[in-house]
Amino acid sequence: MNSLIGKALKESKKTVKEDLIDDTRVMEKDHEVNMAKSQLYKTAKYAIELHNLLNKVTEDQGLPGWVQSKITMSADYLAKVKHYMEYENKPEVELSLDTDPIKAGPKPLSLSDQDTFESLLDEYKSRKKS
Repeated sequence: MNSLIGKALKESKKTVKEDLIDDTRVMEKDHEVNMAKSQLYKTAKYAIELHNLLNKVTEDQGLPGWVQSKITMSADYLAKVKHYMEYENKPEVELSLDTDPIKAGPKPLSLSDQDTFESLLDEYKSRKKS
């Protein structure tokens, strides 16, 4: 009799634990996107502030190795997430054997690509003048 009660208690604890795990997963999903947006906003804000601070640092002064390493890792992590998100949100494309990509020529730049390219070009020109 005691073994039956023990089994019942174990089963009820297991059910409660599984329900709590499911509830936790749902709660995590509810806030993940907003939390990511908040973290990215803070990251962008810090990146701008750091960029401005680095304008005051000369190449002769340099940066400690650990600082450069953290900046490199941060950039690498953000790039990996960006590429993952782009891949996951990429519309499916049907491959056709009739179209030769070499004959089709290069794909035109999108407006955002053009803006990015132009801003990089402007920055390069301004640095070249100084």
